[in-house]
Amino acid sequence: MGRVAARHLVFRIDDIGFVLDLTRVVEIREQIAGALDLSRTDLERGIVGALTFRQTRIPVIDPAIRLGLSPKTPIKQRVALVLNSPEGNWGLLVDQVGEIGPASKFSSCKMPALLKGTLQKFYSEILLLNDEPMVLFNPDNFYGGVGSQG
Repeated sequence: MGRVAARHLVFRIDDIGFVLDLTRVVEIREQIAGALDLSRTDLERGIVGALTFRQTRIPVIDPAIRLGLSPKTPIKQRVALVLNSPEGNWGLLVDQVGEIGPASKFSSCKMPALLKGTLQKFYSEILLLNDEPMVLFNPDNFYGGVGSQG
């Protein structure tokens, strides 16, 4: 059996493009309005609600809050990426999902000086796709990982 090439998913929050390793994605949920419960929050952990997913409720994180971004879409009209982690599945709210493509389509880019320091906790690497800078998104910095605390 052949080896599967690494693939990335592109998504957007506000006007910023992000890249996520496709192995972290369980499902893309485009219709969340009826499944999102905004009364179940834990803002200290960044949880803005709970999403009904396969007969269970999973926590939902809105990374725009920590990143200081302004989503283009109202919360219940956004897309939820269901991601896996050692703690279990969880949802990530994004404005829109773009393409899924091989990692070879992306090239590495030096981190701009303005992003180093205060934002480096969230922005660790920039990749280029068709000359557009994209932030390499590390889900563990937002939920279920070492960097998610505080």
